[in-house]
Amino acid sequence: MLDFNRTLDVDKSESTKEIINKQQQVADLWYSLKLIPKKVNVRDGFLTPEQYAEITPKDVLAKK
Repeated sequence: MLDFNRTLDVDKSESTKEIINKQQQVADLWYSLKLIPKKVNVRDGFLTPEQYAEITPKDVLAKK
């Protein structure tokens, strides 16, 4: 069970998939408690790597 009295700890080494899974757990819990009116898919709020590349300035991409 998630604890509402703590922040959602996100380790910088965690993958996007792990972060999405944690956020989905929170969303599912809130839905089960009727804090949000409908079930949500957290993944729908994330950009794909291709979408990120499209909006990232070229000079930033060149530094990688």
